[in-house]
Parts: sequence; structure tokens; C-alpha cells
Amino acid sequence: IGDTGDDSYYAKLTVLGRGDAAGNGARIAMLRDETTANVNTGNEIGNIIFGDKSGGTYAAITSYATGNASLNNYPGELKFYTNGGTQYATERMKIDSSGRVGIGINTTPGNSYVGANNLVITNTSSACGMTILSSASHTGNIFFADGTSGSAVAEGYVQYNHASNYLA
Repeated sequence: IGDTGDDSYYAKLTVLGRGDAAGNGARIAMLRDETTANVNTGNEIGNIIFGDKSGGTYAAITSYATGNASLNNYPGELKFYTNGGTQYATERMKIDSSGRVGIGINTTPGNSYVGANNLVITNTSSACGMTILSSASHTGNIFFADGTSGSAVAEGYVQYNHASNYLA
């Protein structure tokens, strides 16, 4: 802490990993001081808080257990919080234990969005949307794939052509 090395301009804490062929890079571990058998649904596992010395929280990332842990079974989620100018930061995004992402939603984007729940963008109190920004001479695209190579990576698509101003 308070490192005066080469990276001290950018960081007050520098973590160095081993530079070996085994891929042992730098790691920071946040561990709950309990055994697996005592970790239950809803327990907070770790928290990164971006705040000030007065206790103000500007943003945070928190990990929670989403099920009772057991040997080789550690269900968890990440929640991302930001503060829009109030006393407390508000949950803005969640990655659940299945890898589904919810933006503007504080519940798991699960069964109520069957077939389209990998990314859910929500605002139930006003307009909601997503923007794809591309240059005036190119296209904005959403691709639908049923494979990972060849033409299967773009079997279907929605495309807006900015150069000619039309939706394909």
C-alpha cells in the first residue's frame, strides 16, 4: 500500500503475480470467514466499495451466495451499484449464477422472460431502450446465429444502413 514503484502514479496498491508459463497471474481474493457448510442463500461473500472517508458510497460491486454452498457447488451472483446523487447506491446491474445479465432490474432475469432472458434491460417507470452507435457511413447490426463458424454466425440479422438511411 502506498507503493512507490513504477505503477504508483496509477495505483496505491499493486499486486504482482508470478511471471511463469503456468498462468499464475496476479490475484486478489475476497474470502468469507466461514467454511462452505456455513454459506447460505443471500449471504454477502465480498464487496468492493468506491467511497469516501465520510462513508459516502459512489459505487460498489457485491457478490452474494444464491444457494446453500456445498463441496464443488458455490452458486453466486454479482451486483453492480451506482449512486445517482442520493444517500445510498442503487443496484443497476446483476449477473446471476447462470450468467444472465439484468440491467435496470433488481431481480434475476429468469423465467418471466423465457427464451429471451440472457440479457434483460428494464425500466418500468419510463421509456427504456438500447442504442447501437456506428459511423454515418457504416451499419449497425444485431445478428442471430445458430453456429460458431461460416454462415451460421449470421443466419439472420437486423441491420440499419447509415449511409443510405434504411433498415434491412
